Amino acid sequence: MVTFKQVVELEQQLRETPVLSVFLPQVLQDPAQRHGWRVALNDAIRGITSAQEAASHEERGNLAAALEQLEHEIERIGGRVSTSGWIGYIGADRTWLASPLHITPPLLVHWGLGIRVAPLLPALHEPPPVAVGIVESGNADVYRWDGAELTRVDTLHAHAHTEPVTHMGATPRQGFHSGTRGRTGHDQAERERLVGHHRMVRTLVERLTEVAGPRGWILLGGAPAARHDAWLALANRGQGAARELAELHLGATPFEVAQRVADGVKRMQDDADERRVEAVLDASAAGGRGVCGISPTLSALSAGVVNEVLLSAQLVTASPMEAERVVGKALQAGVRVTCVSARAAELLDARAGGVASERWFASPTSRPASGELTSVEGEGT
Repeated sequence: MVTFKQVVELEQQLRETPVLSVFLPQVLQDPAQRHGWRVALNDAIRGITSAQEAASHEERGNLAAALEQLEHEIERIGGRVSTSGWIGYIGADRTWLASPLHITPPLLVHWGLGIRVAPLLPALHEPPPVAVGIVESGNADVYRWDGAELTRVDTLHAHAHTEPVTHMGATPRQGFHSGTRGRTGHDQAERERLVGHHRMVRTLVERLTEVAGPRGWILLGGAPAARHDAWLALANRGQGAARELAELHLGATPFEVAQRVADGVKRMQDDADERRVEAVLDASAAGGRGVCGISPTLSALSAGVVNEVLLSAQLVTASPMEAERVVGKALQAGVRVTCVSARAAELLDARAGGVASERWFASPTSRPASGELTSVEGEGT
């Protein structure tokens, strides 16, 4: 999969190089629509070649070579996109990047100096480390989620250390059973079970916070009562970056667990994005560090006073050229770019035309040396 570092390095390296930027969505299984992407791709290619008719012989030759490279890359993936999407950055003599995506981008083909980055931003929106716990009364599983893969790192068990119940300090006589008048044996076994359960819950919380680390998130599922105990233990530990997933249980298949964890992480990321956008918009309304709108953000980037740019996913789709202007300017200025969706994007569209930025109070003295595309830091950061 594509990484932040790859994209930033390529954007800097290829600014003056003719590049074919290609974004392809997943090919539908519906036989009636299976070849629709190819028709759309051919139409996009014809549009590019037509626009290059007045270009020099060398420029048209470079485009033809890049398009031939594209066909080779499509053949390598079996002639269709089987993942959510695919991206290619292709030059006349080499392919700079060809990778599957876990997002579904719009079909886009662009030929020109430098690479198109804006449609890729949602794929680079990575959460912090995520730990997942699924707990029941007698056992628990601990997982690590890296944004694409779920790995089980531990399995815990509640061990109850019970001793034979005695009757007034002596071995019970034949015919006497523990539990007479007060069910002593049953009560002691239940107490031991609860001690083992709470010991396991404490260990679970310790393992989850260890896997998540100081900046990570925690998702907690399992049986309601056991999950509630673990949730209280997390709260007592002061772990704020956590969410309960009632639909997550030990009987789920690995695929179901991964799918539900991905959904839970997405909800946590959306919540964190919304809080971040609200803070910047409120700062703008109060005349503080927030800047709203495309033109004001571009001006602030030119002035070198921007700390971070927030971009609506809807703007990337609806106005790709405008979005690309902002992204390119931000990367050239060494500024982070964050693409948000869901409620955060709706707020940006309604109150800032799809773009907002956070500016420094004064000229920055510790600006990152190079551009970075990143996600908004979430809870607990």
